[in-house]
Parts: sequence; structure tokens; C-alpha cells
Amino acid sequence: DAIVQKYAPLIENWMKEQASWIDRTGHARQALRAEIEYEVNEIYLYLYYEDIEYDVFLEYANSGRYSILAPALDYWSPILWREVKALMST
Repeated sequence: DAIVQKYAPLIENWMKEQASWIDRTGHARQALRAEIEYEVNEIYLYLYYEDIEYDVFLEYANSGRYSILAPALDYWSPILWREVKALMST
């Protein structure tokens, strides 16, 4: 819980800063989210766009050249995994 609480806002800010597309209206950048969902014995961290219809275009057009969700996973997954392993070893 503490790990995702710590990293969700960092990941969301990172995505907004690193998105390589030109955001003419500001809506796409503002729509990027990293949110936490709690289940009984599980915690989910979702990376997504909130309420824009062209998110699929941003992620998949031009062979994914402007994708930000997959690069966020590639960048942050090892960091989160290290934190989880460190927590489990204490």
C-alpha cells in the first residue's frame, strides 16, 4: 500500500512531463492518470487516460511513436519491483 501511494503521483507526473506529443488543448496531458484500486488481497495501479476519445490514437498511431503508457510501464515497473522485493526481504 505504501509503495503505490508513494509512486502513483510520481508516475502520473512523469507521464505528463514525458509525453512526446504536442498537446494543443492541454486535455490529453491533463487526462493522464495513475490511480490505485484496492481489492481484498490485491492492489492495482492503473495507468490510463480519463475521458478522452483519442487516447487510442495517441498510444497506437504512428507505430506507437507517441505512446506514453507503455514507456511508463517500462520505466517504473523495475523501480516498483525493487521496492516490493526490498519490503519482502525485511
